[in-house]
Amino acid sequence: MKKQFKSMECPVCHKFYFSELTEEDVTYGLAQQCTQCGWNYDLEQVNDPDLVDLVNGMSLKEYKKKYKKLIAKDPGYNYLEANYTPIPHTCPVCGKHTFPEAGSFDICPECGWEDDGVMENSPSEFAGCANDLCLQDFRIRYQQEIKKNPHYRYKTNGLPK
Repeated sequence: MKKQFKSMECPVCHKFYFSELTEEDVTYGLAQQCTQCGWNYDLEQVNDPDLVDLVNGMSLKEYKKKYKKLIAKDPGYNYLEANYTPIPHTCPVCGKHTFPEAGSFDICPECGWEDDGVMENSPSEFAGCANDLCLQDFRIRYQQEIKKNPHYRYKTNGLPK
């Protein structure tokens, strides 16, 4: 049986609007998720609030109770923020350092690259922003410095001239 879709406000938090699903989403039962409370769209649960489904793991009534408890503890609760897990990111210049996440603006202790999260998409652009050179030129300069000094480390030696 094909899942039905109807545009609607999130029945749990009332802070998100489910506006559309693609035909493929409906056909394959892919759920759209509320960014505020985490409830996964399920029209069957809206029509039967006691229905426990596999998408949410509990009934709509139970989800509302759970959300009310979370809001009572933290009125500013946001599902995405509460469940955010940073993804470690390897330095795009030297590959020797791992930043806690992409775009952290941390500086690699090995090569001196400041991870701005923008330049990897356009490696030959944006010189002079977070870094003095674009990513492509920064890599070239780093490789040249490593050839001259195999023990080169930004933290110890600073940026090459």
